[in-house]
Amino acid sequence: MTSAPTPSTWPHVAATLNPDGTAHVTISGSTTPVRGSSIEDARGQVLARITATAAKLGRPVRAEVTDPDGQWMLIVHPNGTVEEDPTTPRKRSRSARPAAPAPAAVAPSPLAPTPAGAIATWEQDQGSPAVEQPTWAPQNDHPTWAPQPQPASAPEQAAHPQLEPQPAPAPEDPEWTTRAAQPAEEGARGRFNSLLGTKIDPSPAELAHRREALDQEREQRAREQAEAEAAAADEGRRAARERAEAENFRQLRAVIQTNFQRTRTILVANPKGGARKTTTAALLAAVLGIFRGGYVAAWDANETMGTLGARSLTGSHTRTVVDLLEAASRLDSIRVGDLDAFVRPQGDSHFDVLASDEDPTRQDMVDADGFATIHDILERFYRLIVVDTGNNIRASHFRAALDSADQLVIPVAASYDSADAAEKMMRSFRASGHDRLVDEAVVLIHDLEPENGDPAYFDVARSIAERFEQQVSAVLPVPFDPALKNGGQIDYAQLADKTQRSYQEAAGAVARNLAAQLEAVS
Repeated sequence: MTSAPTPSTWPHVAATLNPDGTAHVTISGSTTPVRGSSIEDARGQVLARITATAAKLGRPVRAEVTDPDGQWMLIVHPNGTVEEDPTTPRKRSRSARPAAPAPAAVAPSPLAPTPAGAIATWEQDQGSPAVEQPTWAPQNDHPTWAPQPQPASAPEQAAHPQLEPQPAPAPEDPEWTTRAAQPAEEGARGRFNSLLGTKIDPSPAELAHRREALDQEREQRAREQAEAEAAAADEGRRAARERAEAENFRQLRAVIQTNFQRTRTILVANPKGGARKTTTAALLAAVLGIFRGGYVAAWDANETMGTLGARSLTGSHTRTVVDLLEAASRLDSIRVGDLDAFVRPQGDSHFDVLASDEDPTRQDMVDADGFATIHDILERFYRLIVVDTGNNIRASHFRAALDSADQLVIPVAASYDSADAAEKMMRSFRASGHDRLVDEAVVLIHDLEPENGDPAYFDVARSIAERFEQQVSAVLPVPFDPALKNGGQIDYAQLADKTQRSYQEAAGAVARNLAAQLEAVS
């Protein structure tokens, strides 16, 4: 048999258990907290940790254990058996009375575990009441701290001064068991195995390295699994967002394609220059034309020279509303084919532009009667008319446009002067009896080009939006788009996706209001 380790070779192991089932174990300076359902459960957990240390070292360890009954110096073997250290007397708690020496007639047998609930007692002084001795035997399947003495014959004791201990059940870890059973690969043992083909067991140090490597692999696997689960969750959320966006788009498309049962006129107005009226009229007409398949006209009803014609596709002619007005006075009737000589088709955007006068040498202006004549012609051949207005809300043709409007759209640049002009116009409309138009208006707040992400700019846009929210039916943001920065041709297809989406939402808001008007009439 191998000689027992000397006290100097034992690692320092200490444990303290409390009545509430809490405990802590200190092994070579490293302290681990333990929490059991009872003090008996805590004893089992403490034993398992100390046994694991003994198994890792391949030899018994001495442990100093303190519980409510006193302090114990124990020797814990790698197989889980426990015996008191014969070289160190135990210390009782202050409530325990002095005990007489234990009889030497029997020797402890590690083969017989203490039955559940068994109680050992100390022998007390003559006439003293018995005091229960702690058994260190938890009321479960954990092995006992101190095996109970079993009778043994003298020859058997002489032949077997220390019987082979009964192995304690260890937590199952097949992966570690397989790795630990592999022959040594490190140090002299590993060299022998490599050169001679032997299968020498690994040293405790190599086992410690293997355990550390296994723990690291498990941590890596856990991280990878967590990352995979997070990626799957992200993918699920992305797919859910895409489904929701697809459903929202389907509903938006359906409302824009509503049959309004007669021609509807959409007035785009803000007397402040640079408010994005022309941009809004062109892009709103483009969305309505694309989604509805045509029959949409964008009319530049500026009293003199507007810019809608210059910022749209010119086509094969440069005739304007003035030319159409002159032709209408000469013709008894105008057919749809006749309009091709005056309007400018916008290709894949599926709407036509009727430009305002573009000749600076002319002095012609379209008055209220002229507006009514042109509007009557367009109503015969288009289902939706988007009217881009000028800056003079007192002009007769502007008042005529206001009287013919079914829906008001108010573009506002994200600046206080543009917002102020829009609010003044709204008050004027209410004063002239057009409260419904204002109540059902759609306001589009157009972002200006951001200046180095200045947060004060975004505060301005938010405050402007808040001013309109209680006055109209919808306030929608429109992001800055570099494709519109230079004031050139307006091409819906060249816009960023988020800009297109903004104008789709604007067209949807307009269509919902027009559909509500239809329901109110019916």
